[in-house]
Amino acid sequence: MLVHECSDTQLTAQTHRGDVQLVEQLAGEWRELCKEGPRDEPFFRPEWIAAYLRAFEPRTPVLLATAHSGERLRAVLPLIEKDTFFCGIPARILRGAGNEHSGRFDLLRSAGEDGDHAVRLIWDALKGRTDWDLIELPYVPEGGAAEQLLRLASDDGFLTGQYESYRSPYISLVGSDRADLIPRRSDFRHNLRRRLRRAQEKWNVHLRRIDRPDPVALNRFYELEASGWKGKEKTAITCSASPRRFYDEIASVGSRFGYFSLYLLNFDDTLVAGHFGLSYQGHYYSAKVAYDETYGFYGPGHLIIEAILRDILAQGFSEFDFLGPWMDWKESWAREGRTHSFCYVFRPGLLGHALYTAKLKLLTTLRRIVRGARKARATS
Repeated sequence: MLVHECSDTQLTAQTHRGDVQLVEQLAGEWRELCKEGPRDEPFFRPEWIAAYLRAFEPRTPVLLATAHSGERLRAVLPLIEKDTFFCGIPARILRGAGNEHSGRFDLLRSAGEDGDHAVRLIWDALKGRTDWDLIELPYVPEGGAAEQLLRLASDDGFLTGQYESYRSPYISLVGSDRADLIPRRSDFRHNLRRRLRRAQEKWNVHLRRIDRPDPVALNRFYELEASGWKGKEKTAITCSASPRRFYDEIASVGSRFGYFSLYLLNFDDTLVAGHFGLSYQGHYYSAKVAYDETYGFYGPGHLIIEAILRDILAQGFSEFDFLGPWMDWKESWAREGRTHSFCYVFRPGLLGHALYTAKLKLLTTLRRIVRGARKARATS
């Protein structure tokens, strides 16, 4: 156990190896840490991490790095242990407990000086272990505590690196009280109004918000998502058992803690669009979206966004977060975005250097070549 004295407070850090029960045992103080720290979002809460582990890594060993001040949790980093191939090279990896379904991931820490020292101790605890070759932390938002951990590792002589995974768009609603002024582009806004009028000439267009894990409503949403291109490409929630388990559990625990919001847009009794969403601390997060492609003429995917914006503005929300990568249809609504990155720490030595070169050096070179080829085609 590592001990550090700061600000008249004794901080201690440990690593714990086990399974999802480690998360459950710390759940109460973990939630308190979320409330007081800079990362009070659903994705960093213990029930979210536990849902990920149960759905996607039920038999994978969990390594939990924690820092405490007395009985108070000051930082926590949930990891899984993997013996696998990394860029074709066999390696022992400590990977952040998250994937593309998780939204975002980070080392959770308290604010202020204690939080800074807690991250230092978390890193010291991991550095002291010799049973890993690299640490991979996925989808870390810019300015996250994981970036602080990378700086500490680099100062200690470890190879580190980041590469951007995506820029995630969002709409700031601060100072907005009229949904009809969003989106800002007048041509898109007028086209949206025209589509809504045409739909209303034929059907009763109405939005439902469901805040409980209603199995019938959830199944309708899952079926709608699978009916389009996601089903054809086998990326819909119901195409694999693990995502279905994850979203079912998120609906359940999100409802329990008051942040699950399933939005359904109907034309009469026909479901034409849906959002598996999260409403938390004045922020709306669009975790999964679906629409009926046969009604594409009416733009149901955009109509539901406008309807949700009206609903959350009436509740005084400050932001609509699209999550995931930047896409053309999101750009119709959002101008601002948050950069997310994969963060890496490689252990010094021949293996660590080979992993670093394979992942970051070669990847950077490849991206430069691809960008150059695209630029050449565009100007030819």
